[in-house]
Amino acid sequence: MFSVFSAGPRQTALDRLSKDDANPNSVFTRTFSRELLQPGENLVQVAQRTRRLVSEMAETVKHKQIPVYFDQMVDDVFLNGMSKAPADAAKPQQQEVAALPPVSVPRVPKEETVNAPIASFSRHNGGWTVVFSIADPALGISWRIGDSGDFRETGFMDTLDPRTRKRMPNPSIELPSDAPAATIQLRYVDAQGEMQGPFPIKFDPEAALIRDQRKILDMTATSWLSFREFNGLLVYYTHLMSYRCAIREVRIGIDTGVPDKVLKMPACDQRDPVAIPSNAQTYLKLAPQTKSVSVELTYRDGSVSEIKTFRR
Repeated sequence: MFSVFSAGPRQTALDRLSKDDANPNSVFTRTFSRELLQPGENLVQVAQRTRRLVSEMAETVKHKQIPVYFDQMVDDVFLNGMSKAPADAAKPQQQEVAALPPVSVPRVPKEETVNAPIASFSRHNGGWTVVFSIADPALGISWRIGDSGDFRETGFMDTLDPRTRKRMPNPSIELPSDAPAATIQLRYVDAQGEMQGPFPIKFDPEAALIRDQRKILDMTATSWLSFREFNGLLVYYTHLMSYRCAIREVRIGIDTGVPDKVLKMPACDQRDPVAIPSNAQTYLKLAPQTKSVSVELTYRDGSVSEIKTFRR
């Protein structure tokens, strides 16, 4: 394996050297692609020359960009022909290749080296939808709750998997809304017909609900607040209330970028988390001259959102 990166840790890679730079490729790409075509250079030499040239080019615009590489190769690899030995050479000559200082590579925990399936959990009025993600092509998927009992097939979709040219297994299952915390055992048949697994996937309803609603809030930030003219100026926060299980506190600021007012939210109902209580107020009355409202969320995990400003 040979990996090369366009810049070092905490460095940014230049797309171009200036506004007048007409080259369609980045500084790294234009250099690396050119060096790959040089005959008689192995990959290590290509990476070293690229590193030096990119660094020198970046320095011309007072930018620091030093490509790095990591390799696990034993032999020299030439992509455009090996260097030719002198015609009168009687025996192979040993080539000395300058090596970069050792690169520190973080060790991956043993359990993470296995390409194990993962799952995402989504809560809706009818219960839970669990979607499995399997890196390998699969001919069939089965699952069970806990360490005992029969495995159940997920069935198939009316879609062909281009990798296997067979019907694609259904990657999702449904769980009831009151499903307790448990371990889902998942297994699948790979493209060679061999059974893989079972793989344990932990299901924690409370944590999964918070994670799912936090993801929705992050994706729909433009819908957190909305204005309406009805017997005066109103600002609605229905969207935030629908996904309140992921929120610890909501603060708003009226005509200020500093949210300094706490909105009262009803408690999270794990049995029906999206439902809004009938007695809950989902809006605030604002002065007619109000121009904007800022909002900041503190999530259940203690993290704080960016301050979003909504203008009329």
